[in-house]
Amino acid sequence: MATCIGSILRTSAATLLLCLFAACAGVEVRRPGGEIERMDKQTFKAYVRDVFHRQNRATDEVIAALDGGAELSALEDAEEAMQLACAPLIELVQAKVANKPLPLEKKLEMPEATPRCEAAVAKVEALLR
Repeated sequence: MATCIGSILRTSAATLLLCLFAACAGVEVRRPGGEIERMDKQTFKAYVRDVFHRQNRATDEVIAALDGGAELSALEDAEEAMQLACAPLIELVQAKVANKPLPLEKKLEMPEATPRCEAAVAKVEALLR
């Protein structure tokens, strides 16, 4: 009986969160500079996509720099930090490509994970200049 009630409560809480998330007209994002920006769903999706593409370009540029024989330990360290910071975005894209659903808790990470990734990408881009 207790297991059944616990299951119902978990399901109800998850359903409530999903409804709240779906009903949300916008997403608040704290940009790397500290400013808070409210984005509608389409703008937020575009922001996540843009940050992901910047991360991919930065990774390609790091590979090219290292293939050129450059000894760039600071760049390698920054690139590793970028990959860690961008892992939630990479996971999101991989799930979409595989046509698999991303768990709700992972989706809810995106408003915080995306600016962290953006800041890490900016550090790599600055070192590449």
